[in-house]
Amino acid sequence: MESNDYSIIEISSNNKAKIFDIESSIRELRS
Repeated sequence: MESNDYSIIEISSNNKAKIFDIESSIRELRS
């Protein structure tokens, strides 16, 4: 259970990093 919770947290943080990269890429395209 504990390792499962940890992997879920790791995945969600990775997704946030990907979303941040996409948002910054969109800003670069608009400017």
